Amino acid sequence: MNINYESICWIEKNNKDQSKLFEPLNFGQSLMKQYVMWIWLNELEFDLTFENRSEFLKQNFIESSKDIVLSLLGTDMPKEEQAILISFFYLNDQETKLIYELMDNAEKEVKKLYEEVKDNYLIQELNLLNLLKDPEYIRNLVNMSFSENIKLIPYISLVDKVQMNLHYKENKGVILALGYEFKLEKVKLYHHTDTLIKFKALGDQTRLKIVELILDKYMSASELALLLDLTIPTIAHHLKVLASAGIITSFIEKGESKVSYKIYNQGIDKLIENINILNSGGAK
Repeated sequence: MNINYESICWIEKNNKDQSKLFEPLNFGQSLMKQYVMWIWLNELEFDLTFENRSEFLKQNFIESSKDIVLSLLGTDMPKEEQAILISFFYLNDQETKLIYELMDNAEKEVKKLYEEVKDNYLIQELNLLNLLKDPEYIRNLVNMSFSENIKLIPYISLVDKVQMNLHYKENKGVILALGYEFKLEKVKLYHHTDTLIKFKALGDQTRLKIVELILDKYMSASELALLLDLTIPTIAHHLKVLASAGIITSFIEKGESKVSYKIYNQGIDKLIENINILNSGGAK
């Protein structure tokens, strides 16, 4: 049967209760997603034959292939994950049939998703492909080093209605599933002025120190003045700049009379969002 990466993603997100094989393990990918990648890497036709399952487990999870089950039980992975691998090893014909049916249904659902978001998806895909023309963009994006002779081909897959994943495929078939997600819900604008105000507010040693201190615990102006050995008027000036920029906010705790300061999470979230839009080439 033909199987695609998006179908596995769809099952992971929508049918987690139907099979443990589609539940992400402690390193983020489900067993079936890893199995599909192994099939691609070895240029095999997708199936769940005993021979293929055994070879997959030998190559990826155990050191000795004399007794697969005993070897799996001897690994230091969590017991629940050992159980998932052993159940995969012992799949019977009925269980295999159910998995095939689940994948066929997922493939149909993914086709529907593509139709529903087709126009927006194509725009985002084109923008992303233009960014990927720069090899340095890939290196910066994934924070990995690739030798100069490796050619990376992007594989962009739809995960659900509002996001797609970016993966990389080396020209000899090596797949790196990097899970870099691009939102499709709407194209968000980059707000230059808001970002500039926040950067200016943070571009001062004293104000940055204030932020670091109140990240650790809420503080009043007098407490900050004492810790930083500055006058209260000076601290008040810096607090006003940070508050105006949407970096911090003031509040009065219940039963207290003093004004304290804390990080304004919505303001920080907005700054991070703008940086992410800028980094993905979405600035307008």
